Amino acid sequence: MGALCLQVLGPKAGLAMFCINIVAQYAVELGCIIAGSRVIYAYSRDGALPGSRWWKQVNSYTKTPVNALWFDLGINALLGLLMFASPVAIGAVFSIGAIAQYVAFTIPIALRLTAAKNQFKPGPWNLGRWSKPCGYIACGWVVFIIPVLCFPATKGADLNALNMNYTCVVYGGVMSCALLWYAIDARKWFKGPKINVEHLIHGQDVEDIEEIMISFAGFRAASCLSTISTILLLVSAHTSLAASFSSHWSRDMPLVQTSLAKRAKNTTTIPAPIVVAPSQYWDGIDGPWSSFALQVGTPAQNVRVQISTASTFTWTINDQGCPPGYVNDCTNSRGFIFQTNKSLTWVPNSVFNFDFETNLGMDTNGNTGFDTATLGWQGAGGPNVPHSIVFNVGSTTYWLGGFGLNPRPTNFSTFVDPQPSFMQQLKTNNTIPSISYGYTAGNQYRNSKVFGSLVLGGYDQNRFAATNVSFPFYEDISRDLLVNIQAVSTDKSLASNNLLPGGTIQAFVDSTVPTMLLPIDACQAFEAAFGLQYNEALNMYLVNDTLRQTLLNTNPSVTFTLSPNSSSGGETVNIELPYGAFDLTLNYPYITSPNTSYYFPLQRAANYTQYTLGRVFLQEAYLIADYDRQNFTIAPCVWDQSLLANADIKSIISPGTVLPNSGGSSFPAGAIAGVVVGIVVVIAALAAILFFLRRRKTTEKRRAAELEAKEGEGHAKHSSENESKPFISNPIGGELGGGEIHELTAPHKPFAQEMESPHKIDPNKAGYSEMESGEYFGPGKGFAHEVQGSGPAIFEMPGSDVHEMPAHEQRQGLK
Repeated sequence: MGALCLQVLGPKAGLAMFCINIVAQYAVELGCIIAGSRVIYAYSRDGALPGSRWWKQVNSYTKTPVNALWFDLGINALLGLLMFASPVAIGAVFSIGAIAQYVAFTIPIALRLTAAKNQFKPGPWNLGRWSKPCGYIACGWVVFIIPVLCFPATKGADLNALNMNYTCVVYGGVMSCALLWYAIDARKWFKGPKINVEHLIHGQDVEDIEEIMISFAGFRAASCLSTISTILLLVSAHTSLAASFSSHWSRDMPLVQTSLAKRAKNTTTIPAPIVVAPSQYWDGIDGPWSSFALQVGTPAQNVRVQISTASTFTWTINDQGCPPGYVNDCTNSRGFIFQTNKSLTWVPNSVFNFDFETNLGMDTNGNTGFDTATLGWQGAGGPNVPHSIVFNVGSTTYWLGGFGLNPRPTNFSTFVDPQPSFMQQLKTNNTIPSISYGYTAGNQYRNSKVFGSLVLGGYDQNRFAATNVSFPFYEDISRDLLVNIQAVSTDKSLASNNLLPGGTIQAFVDSTVPTMLLPIDACQAFEAAFGLQYNEALNMYLVNDTLRQTLLNTNPSVTFTLSPNSSSGGETVNIELPYGAFDLTLNYPYITSPNTSYYFPLQRAANYTQYTLGRVFLQEAYLIADYDRQNFTIAPCVWDQSLLANADIKSIISPGTVLPNSGGSSFPAGAIAGVVVGIVVVIAALAAILFFLRRRKTTEKRRAAELEAKEGEGHAKHSSENESKPFISNPIGGELGGGEIHELTAPHKPFAQEMESPHKIDPNKAGYSEMESGEYFGPGKGFAHEVQGSGPAIFEMPGSDVHEMPAHEQRQGLK
């Protein structure tokens, strides 16, 4: 956002707009804090969170849950520290927002469709008969989208620690801990949300509603999950806003640009490599060669170009390259013309020399400028650079235009104002994962023609056989792709099989040049081996039809043994070229008499600076150049048709994002720090949960002991009070419960009954005495006793038949 404001509006207006954005984000964060603290308070009031008795407290002065507010801020501040550790760690927190929202909002819908489907009563506004179908659709969508949200954005070999989607780990880990906590402890005391208002909509009292909810299967566990999901949603929102504040904040423009550049360099989302499709054309007057499509200018003008591993810029052919009557279908032969006057975005500079291939005498000049360049045909969605360096030339030094892969800046006059290359701008714009590429020229003699292959920021693993041999860049940056040729040999020769009699040489790998340039003694060895004749005027080996047919029949192959070591031995890689790789054609205007001829793409080098392995060599070799690590790889191509039809693109990650491999495995230091911080937070949270659980158990035990002590005191008190109350023994069969006799209120007070018994009742005694054989077993006056008579059975009459008279009336009646 900051970079966009600066680029579109300029420094002052961009900063003003940026300030407005900061104020808006601050307001949004305040809303999130308020919502988060109220949610924490609500769940704490229900006892759903560890330490609920603290978080549910309301400040007596502000009448707000201040403790819940500080708890909310503290948790989010700790999680916000993860952005200083690693974008992977903070990205994992951001990723849980969507899933947490879906789960929190869908659990009530699922309960309404399952456990509460018979008890649910709709409110004043509802969906009516569409309520259940919408609910099923919502639940089905969530079941589908949650796994989708857990998938990483990349797959296969491109998937690494930085672009992995950790949503399933973070969210699944928290949910697992919540369910484990519920299974171990919370299910014993958590009864679901506490209802403190009368549910008139349901038409039932609060107590009835609570009993219904508790009876729902899984209701409390679902409430627990919904609680955690809602809190995770709010945490994700808080932390993402806090991270956006810190990433935007700066003191001045240079610091803003530096911060944005670092963020782009270490972004969590690593761009995928770009596969540049070939044009499907075979072009050139010294080939044919597989070309690539390029769009230049606005509106876009299509041209076809060759790949140049040595060039730092792009060049196209102008109108002067095709004068009238020059070559039949000249425009198409030269890959089309770029007309600068028809481009609305062309920014002219001046006329400059290429300052390129000067050691080979292939330097030229042209009108230079800047314009929009896009790789690929229109509509293909290829990489685009708006301010790309373009040379517009008309000479025949290069028959087709060229696209430079070298990322070095271009200097038109001095080193004061170097202009960035196409590759460098792609990396700066975070369009490719690194400044690297994989390239092979393709050929017409394998599998009925195989087009060239170009991958920016990676390579196609199915195009070559791995060798594990790496070449360091040469110290001369203009000849960085320098290899040691330890040997050149052939399997069929008219003379010696050794085609490099002078021993090891250093040669520059350069796809700009179609041929190979080798020492004179090596060229003479080729002449002897294949019967070639040198054309000194053209510095070429022309091949007549007879010699060509002989070589096609014998089909000799040439093997180049390459090594990163200048001395013999050590690691080597062999690149074998069949004769078909050398069976090429020269055309007018390169050759005039005749206008066309077969030729062997070998030239004599004037000195060691001209030793070159050109495009002909890259027909059978796959080149991987990694400018971030300053090394390259050359491997033999493979020609399995099934592999060629299914590209296996691998990324080359910049070391600024991922540390170089050490000991076979690597992990970003920032990610390690983020994981450590995350582990510390998790351990602290678990420790807090265990502490609260232990404290709760201790409190429950203390309360149980206090209740037991009170019950003991109560029994003792009742025993002392029972001494002055009537006592009835338990007869066999258990007529009474053996408990205390309590005097009831007058309307329900049982009255004494007359008994059929031979024994007389002593009116001076307060109750009946149980007597057998004249013995008295009662404790004395003041207690009621059963009498175990030997006469007929005694039955108790209903209390409503005979009523006991008041005490003063009894005394009068006994007189």
